Amino acid sequence: MSSLEHLIKCLCCNAAVVEALPGFTQLRDMEFTPSLQVWNSTILGGLNVGMTDIVRELYDSIMDLGVVGDVDTVGFLIGAY
Repeated sequence: MSSLEHLIKCLCCNAAVVEALPGFTQLRDMEFTPSLQVWNSTILGGLNVGMTDIVRELYDSIMDLGVVGDVDTVGFLIGAY
């Protein structure tokens, strides 16, 4: 896991989802795809602070990048609706 991925996870665990989002942009600019664990942490962070719009946007990004979600990902999406 990269340092930036670790920072994103830490921010999301502390309800700082909005602050974590630029990290995804930086990773994409470097042509690096975050791990599913990082995506799930961010989705859960968005869900925990009631930002369902961000949850949907993040899931769309996952799909666009071809990252395959898991049971946790689906559970978080269900929780957002």
